[in-house]
Amino acid sequence: MNSAWTEAELAYFAGILDGEGCFGISRCVKRGHPAYHTRVSVTNTSAQLMRWLLDHFGGAVCLRSKTQHSNPNANPLRWKPSFEWKCADKAVAEFLPLVLPYLVIKREQATLVIEYRKTVLRKGGEKPLPAGIVQHRDQLKSRLSLLNKKGA
Repeated sequence: MNSAWTEAELAYFAGILDGEGCFGISRCVKRGHPAYHTRVSVTNTSAQLMRWLLDHFGGAVCLRSKTQHSNPNANPLRWKPSFEWKCADKAVAEFLPLVLPYLVIKREQATLVIEYRKTVLRKGGEKPLPAGIVQHRDQLKSRLSLLNKKGA
């Protein structure tokens, strides 16, 4: 991953995130303790865009068929294949503050993920998490879920 991004690359990336991006905070329970992860993803049909994201911001890309995330009875031959670029946790913490000034539509989602990242103490040293941090993280996750909600 290239960490010496130009302003143009950061602004372009912000435009992609505003239009095609998704920000998330997930929660699961491991060994009786809550565990959290952040992620940023972009879904698109352009392999060229996926290569650009990988080259500039790291992460991983997977191929998605239309029926994986839509109508399971749909004819898969009617849809172009789509790709999903994903980036998580530490890598997100590296680029998201730099992209934030260029975001327009998803600025609030990015701000919540950045706020969550401020609660990360250190790898492997967070179990069990203090109750105040768990509560704060759960609030951030709930607010982000509301912003990401589809429909009315």
